[in-house]
Amino acid sequence: SLTSFIGPKPNLLGIDETNPPMRLEVHQPVLSQDDMDSLLNLEKSTKGRYKSQVLDITHPLKQVSAGCDAAITALCDAAVKAVGKGYNVLILSDRAVSATRVAIPALLACAAVHHHLVRVGLRTSTGLVVDTGSVREVHHFALLAGYGAEAVCPWLAFDTIANMGDMLPAGLEAKDAKKRFVKGINKGLLKVMSKMGIS
Repeated sequence: SLTSFIGPKPNLLGIDETNPPMRLEVHQPVLSQDDMDSLLNLEKSTKGRYKSQVLDITHPLKQVSAGCDAAITALCDAAVKAVGKGYNVLILSDRAVSATRVAIPALLACAAVHHHLVRVGLRTSTGLVVDTGSVREVHHFALLAGYGAEAVCPWLAFDTIANMGDMLPAGLEAKDAKKRFVKGINKGLLKVMSKMGIS
């Protein structure tokens, strides 16, 4: 199944819990821009039970020469503070990338935040969503899922499809092309999971 749950994880040993935490269910892990807009407005639509915060995974270009260790440390600290303030969906986003800002690789950022939250005992208190322009192939999505992402929005892939114009096959609109892209990724993820089961 491609169904994924975003948000705090219930206590696996709490079989007698009468009020487990509410979780958001998505039928497949590839999120559209509309899905991302819904996540950004969670607090309003869930009457405060869910709160999302975007964590920028970009840093100034001038810091690249010193490595991105400081940027990763700052990102992990920001994640801990956000969870402490009650944000139960964290969105790791590289949309701020520009000529003067470079992105921490999405897989590195996701893995760093996931494992840091595990170490400090907060990972089950929040969900992780990755909003990145660096994913485009099945393998990219599968790796992010393996490193803790519950859902992924490939914003640059969608923007690229939307701007292909005449390069799309005759009669195919951008909206349908995006659906085909998501369908292809989903089929690939199911194949990856079936191989994981065998090996």
